[in-house]
Amino acid sequence: MRYFLLVFIVFLIMTSIDILTTINKRSRAGEMLVYVKCGSRALLIFNLIGTSIVALLYLWIFYKRLNRLVSVLYPQYLDKWYQIFNYRLLEEIREGFVEKGMLHESITVERFTDSGLFYLMLFILWIIITCTYAYDYFGKKGICDRAIFLGRSFLYCWNKISCYEWGEQCNKRNRKYRKLAIFVNNGKLSRWLTGNDTMKVNLMVNMEDYEKAEGILRDKMLKCG
Repeated sequence: MRYFLLVFIVFLIMTSIDILTTINKRSRAGEMLVYVKCGSRALLIFNLIGTSIVALLYLWIFYKRLNRLVSVLYPQYLDKWYQIFNYRLLEEIREGFVEKGMLHESITVERFTDSGLFYLMLFILWIIITCTYAYDYFGKKGICDRAIFLGRSFLYCWNKISCYEWGEQCNKRNRKYRKLAIFVNNGKLSRWLTGNDTMKVNLMVNMEDYEKAEGILRDKMLKCG
């Protein structure tokens, strides 16, 4: 339990760093001039649904452990709700049950201290992960003044983009879009792993913003071909 608490704290620190990094990336991108959509969001939807289900599963397990604990300890042994998080107090109560030969009660408390609080922390971890995927899915993405910002993990500065090309029109939710592909220069490691100098990123631009987007892209880089 103590080791997991340490991992939990480290995860919170890393998440805080990730949030601050995302805020910094958004700031570096500058003013958002044209909103875009990612070409394929199936993986984001899958991640968002999957992490939500896992979080709810851990919450349900914690609730079951907590419900059993409450039926044993309230109101005779605990009188305040926050005492269920007092690990030392629960251990003292459990040891008292053992000394009195109250096997069922001692096992109930032991299960909560060993795994109930563990599942609560797992629930919190997965809620945080779900929130990051929700930000990636619902957060605004677009062509900005100094870069193309595509969410938490993706910021493509203009000097990192090789070229762009427009694709065909498409309809999505009764709106017309124009497909857009940008080709981002790969770093040395990516070139070695993929054998390609560039990475293709598929986007979609609302047809109403097509002319504006074309003007910005034309000023920033060359068309492919």
